[in-house]
Amino acid sequence: VQAITDNPKEKEIAVKLFNNTVVHSSSEHRLVTYNRGHVAASDITEEDWLVIDKAILFEDKDYTIDMKDFSDRFDDTYVWNYMGFSPKAGVSINSVMAELGESKKIVETAIKVFLDGATSTSERVGKVVDYLQFVDYHRPRVKINRFIPFNQDLARLFGYYVAEGSNEAGKSIELCFHIKEKEYVGDVLYLVRKFFGVEGQTKARENKIEIRFRSSILSKLFSRMCGVHAVNKHIPLLCLQHRNKAKEFIKGYWRGDGSYAKGVFSVSTASPRLSREFSWLLTGFDIFTKSHRKSNPKNPAWNIVINGEDFNKFASVIDEEYRHNSFKEKKYLKRFKDFFVIKVKDISSSVATGRYYDIQVEGIQHFVAEGVLVHNSTVEGMATRTPLIFPRNTALPEILGEDRGLLVDSGHDIEHFTVLPHDNEVVRPLMSIQDMTDKMELLYKDEVLRMELAENGYNWVTNNLVWEKNVVPLWLDVLEEAVESLNKPVDENYISNVLEI
Repeated sequence: VQAITDNPKEKEIAVKLFNNTVVHSSSEHRLVTYNRGHVAASDITEEDWLVIDKAILFEDKDYTIDMKDFSDRFDDTYVWNYMGFSPKAGVSINSVMAELGESKKIVETAIKVFLDGATSTSERVGKVVDYLQFVDYHRPRVKINRFIPFNQDLARLFGYYVAEGSNEAGKSIELCFHIKEKEYVGDVLYLVRKFFGVEGQTKARENKIEIRFRSSILSKLFSRMCGVHAVNKHIPLLCLQHRNKAKEFIKGYWRGDGSYAKGVFSVSTASPRLSREFSWLLTGFDIFTKSHRKSNPKNPAWNIVINGEDFNKFASVIDEEYRHNSFKEKKYLKRFKDFFVIKVKDISSSVATGRYYDIQVEGIQHFVAEGVLVHNSTVEGMATRTPLIFPRNTALPEILGEDRGLLVDSGHDIEHFTVLPHDNEVVRPLMSIQDMTDKMELLYKDEVLRMELAENGYNWVTNNLVWEKNVVPLWLDVLEEAVESLNKPVDENYISNVLEI
């Protein structure tokens, strides 16, 4: 580490590019420009061009989702949820009448509504329907395969859900398509049946088709992978890393939220995170996008536009036959193999609301992703007074002691071990997701603990890992020992014995 800057900043600089991307920075932070090299954000002008990296997408690798994290019960093959009534015995009409104090006519009407997947305006019928759903009336226990392959088809299903999916109070998932999009409806029904063995209920209403899958297990899975509510939707991590998964996710997502008109593809979303992720993901296919925020303060939304020479590239990704060969060159954009260069459109400044940490390493200048320190950043994190959470099996205890950070349980029971493919059958510990989220919640809620861990870590680094004081002497000892070993006289009898052997 060459330098760490940790000072409160008076100004925050917002640099807006011609594709409407906004880069936020402290005034002193140096941005990479195409025309002037590294320039402090406060010195950026409208004559500058910023360098924007493209996403790096890897070849697909096998990955399996263990569904036990989303269910009440599981064995080596299946997962399922606990039910209060035996699915074999079912629940009789008389028992429902007795439980809710309702008439036979109301209960029978509610049963029909429930089994048809319909709705009722009657409050009494609705109450009975809610009860039937709670006890899974006359529906067999659905067992889902415990291990689900995360492949390209599942990525496309996630794309459909991010675009058109919703979560009904943790009990089911629902997707909605236009009445003309029956092909996509059929694809969703097929994919859910293929991976999870759950049948969907469809209902045509006005100009749309609704699909509902009654499964709290699926509800938990899709919530974890893709987010809950439109404003919180995001792209599953593996779809941001593997090229073919990314391609199929984009295809499913565009089929739901995309549109086409006059040589322009566009996608709309209410999620700011999804807007950023989708634009960045497309750069991995050498596709440049421009985004627009719709001016509606109550319901903000983002529109991502793909046109010009990027139009045909996007059409190939989503396997559509649209082609467009008449386009103008974007004068604010320069294209290179590994990055785009975009002209600055506007610069503004405001009062800074927090602290900024700039870490500089020789040859590598960027160690921050979405505001979170990445890479092997234990020491760097402590040096910037950042509270740390690390897996217990990979953290070095002599560096990250209990008083300087929180350690997450790893390999603490028989369920938390695995053998990876092509890894010589080595048994490796797994980190506990539950313990990780517990530690994160603890740090989030306990400000005193955050400050204590951050201060302890900072003091330890500045007292024990100073280059001249602590690190250099250790290296000198090693080198002196090596030199001393080389200068020792050699026992000729030992050499002759070795040669004879």
